[in-house]
Amino acid sequence: MPGRPPCPTLDMLTLCTLDDLYLALDLATGDGYDTTLEMLRDGVSTLAERACGYALDSSTYKRWFTTSERSTFRVPEQPVSDVIRFCAGKDTALRCSCTTARSRVKVTSTAVVLNDGSDHSLTFAGNATLTAMVTAIDAVANWSATLVHTDGTWPSSDLRPRTAVPATTDDQAWLHVPEDAVTDGVILDDYDDRAIRRADGRAFSGEFFLEYTAGYATVPDDLKRVAVEICSEWWNRLQADTSVGTESVGGIATSRLVTQWSEQRDYLGDPRWAPWRRIRI
Repeated sequence: MPGRPPCPTLDMLTLCTLDDLYLALDLATGDGYDTTLEMLRDGVSTLAERACGYALDSSTYKRWFTTSERSTFRVPEQPVSDVIRFCAGKDTALRCSCTTARSRVKVTSTAVVLNDGSDHSLTFAGNATLTAMVTAIDAVANWSATLVHTDGTWPSSDLRPRTAVPATTDDQAWLHVPEDAVTDGVILDDYDDRAIRRADGRAFSGEFFLEYTAGYATVPDDLKRVAVEICSEWWNRLQADTSVGTESVGGIATSRLVTQWSEQRDYLGDPRWAPWRRIRI
């Protein structure tokens, strides 16, 4: 089953226009179907993100990867347009502990989460540097933190994600950030739009960090074609049940039907999405 993001992104890539749909369905633009076609267009864009497992619009990612010796490495999303940072290892950033038994700490994509029976979420947005994060941890009752990294201004959002680990006084939790970036570290592959190679010719090996930009600024024609095909199928399903000029089919709102169709396993697993699916690393 393809991967599914938690929810569609707010700036979701729109895969086709109303003009594309009017043309494909052989409708006149003045026929008054804008509302229904907008529902179909937005529904297929949501479906595409769910089926492919990532935001298709151009986005920036910070990711840790682990691999054996590889001269070329493929990231999950496509196309890769820029690699902002490549770091070949990790540095210790800070350590934290709690006087409460069975306390634990984890790092998510947005926050450091302390747990001492209750969760205390310290967001990167609100504590932008390592120094600020240490201060925030110290402010939580029974918790303390020590800055280990030599640069307290290092972005806290670089903290390496990890599952919950013990953070007791006797078993402190150590958190890490990427080491300094490798100068001219990677280059994009000329033949594979997911692939990168190390500029120095060495292989990718072990754990490393990438900050990169991937996704589409404009919709490829073949991806648009799939979106229009599926919208046309949904239009025909609506037509089979009632006049599309109405806002409901059999008493069920059109928007609800489109939502149901965009979540159906047949459409999520449709092989037409295969060229753009997120790959497993």
